[in-house]
Amino acid sequence: MDRQIYKRIALKRLSFSFLIVFIYILGSKILLPGIDMNSLNLSSSLSFAMSMTGMSIDKLSLFSLGMGPWMSTLILWRVVGLIKFLNVDSLTKQQTHIIKISISALVGGIQSFMIISQAKTLEGTTSPLILGILLLTGAIVLVWLGDMNKQFGVGGPMVIILVAIIKTMISRVGQGVLLQTYSALTPIIILAFVALMLWASFLSFRFFQGERRLPFMHVMLDNRMIAESYYPIPVNPAGGLPFMYSFSVVLFPQYLISALLYFQPNNKILMGLYQNLKLTELPGVLLLILCVILLNYGFAYVNVDYKNIAENLQKSGDYFLNVYPGKNTEKFLFDIVTRMATVSGIISILMVGAPMLCAVFWPGLSTWAYIIPTWMILLTLMDKIREEFLSIYNRNNYQTLF
Repeated sequence: MDRQIYKRIALKRLSFSFLIVFIYILGSKILLPGIDMNSLNLSSSLSFAMSMTGMSIDKLSLFSLGMGPWMSTLILWRVVGLIKFLNVDSLTKQQTHIIKISISALVGGIQSFMIISQAKTLEGTTSPLILGILLLTGAIVLVWLGDMNKQFGVGGPMVIILVAIIKTMISRVGQGVLLQTYSALTPIIILAFVALMLWASFLSFRFFQGERRLPFMHVMLDNRMIAESYYPIPVNPAGGLPFMYSFSVVLFPQYLISALLYFQPNNKILMGLYQNLKLTELPGVLLLILCVILLNYGFAYVNVDYKNIAENLQKSGDYFLNVYPGKNTEKFLFDIVTRMATVSGIISILMVGAPMLCAVFWPGLSTWAYIIPTWMILLTLMDKIREEFLSIYNRNNYQTLF
């Protein structure tokens, strides 16, 4: 086999991903007709939370919803899978995909309704219903593009989310620079902030690349092989999923309350709930931190299926030293995963929750505080895409035996 074939395949897939990015950027330049852009009554915190799920609503365009509906659908589907609702495990891939698309259309319709209801249309132009349908259509097209990128490109839907977050981050940083009151110390403060971000990024990646290696025994292996046999448990078993999904979960109640406010605009209880759930308020930030913690544990137990691992070890004759096979091994692995998830959860709270709390008590720092969780999510996405590309590029990169 040609030793360069996988390198060509990797570069071809990367080129296809660039094509997807180009289509997304082109579509995001197509603005919806008849919208008064100055009338969008969306808070900076809501705009920030939406951008974390791949939505871009600074200017309403064909692709403003981004991958937001799809991200929300994946959360709902994971919950349905965990509770074994309607026996979803028995569905075929095609049936599952159709159901996910249908849920995405429903969620996208609610999101479109919420956004359009808070914008003013110019007199004599397109009706709000048509505008909502255009937004929803753009979201479905992006889901299709993400699926195409998963088959023929690199990174799947993550590439679209990555570009959307980068666009929003550049715009936010630009606004922060323009609104900044400059002094002689400003360049020093900016350099210190950048240096701190880079240092924190390096430490975070080094930390999350770690793993706890659990040596296991096997009756059919000799002593030398037993000494080198282990099962790895990542320090961050949940990965970067809690970062993005937590913002999607926080937005759910805001979508529902916003829809209810459309029919009951003078309801003080709903208005109070809506205001307090914003990420500029303490209850909203505490809800975000709670979501990060719960999702961190949830994804940790999903990604490291301790029950399945214990069962496979028992079937193959492997066992951990001083741990009986079966239920004891299952409990042993559960305890290890819980400890790892607790450590990674604390780090996640420091990276996401701490900056958001600072923005609550010192609103003047909100623009810069939002950059920190945005940057961490960007690094997580870029690392996943890099790993996928390198796994294809280096697939045949080994020394010949003879």
